[in-house]
Amino acid sequence: MEVGSETSYPTPPVVRDTPRMSVNKLGEYMQAGVSRRRKIIQQQREPKPFIGPRYTAAARAIASFLVTREESVLDAFEAKVRAQQPKSKWKREQADLLLEAVASFRRMAGSIVLPPGAKFVTGSPKPKKLKVRGVELSVCPDLLVRTASHTGALKLVLSKTKSYQLTAKSAEYVGTCLHHFVEATQGEASTKLCFVVDVFQGVVFKAPTSYRRRRQEVEDACDEIARGWLP
Repeated sequence: MEVGSETSYPTPPVVRDTPRMSVNKLGEYMQAGVSRRRKIIQQQREPKPFIGPRYTAAARAIASFLVTREESVLDAFEAKVRAQQPKSKWKREQADLLLEAVASFRRMAGSIVLPPGAKFVTGSPKPKKLKVRGVELSVCPDLLVRTASHTGALKLVLSKTKSYQLTAKSAEYVGTCLHHFVEATQGEASTKLCFVVDVFQGVVFKAPTSYRRRRQEVEDACDEIARGWLP
């Protein structure tokens, strides 16, 4: 899940020694100019102390629905959120965001169509990082997609912040990395089984079938990120 690094809870200041980047930020990096690329590296090296996921609970409910295809999963989640009756303004906003995320997903759920014989299955709760040219890429698929012979994955993108939403071009690189991750961790991977779902935009992006050139471009970008990591 990519949650758009929405403000959620305070975390202590940190400076990351090891080059690392979320796959969505890498997608933005691939299209950015020189100054923006430098800024992205700085943000990933020194993340702001009040950045964290807001949509984790909604993403889990959405993933459970995709596995079961039971509307009751989403109904129960919405009922639980509404029953909390939060007292603080922040918690009320949090609840509203969770409900909005599920409502947005409901409107576009029919767009997520798997090939015949494919099904969603849960993966590791702590997926490995994809290591590319000295950079640890956080891919974090929400679900795996399996057929009898191949594996793919689905990644949810949950953010109302425009800079964290995908474009068609950035989604190509995210999908390429998703396919690479599956290949590295699951074996026989298929681009036809790899999906990136931007919930608030209501768009399903499929991983490009021609991925070798894009994968090389990602490797070149990771080389650049690793070289530019230390200030």
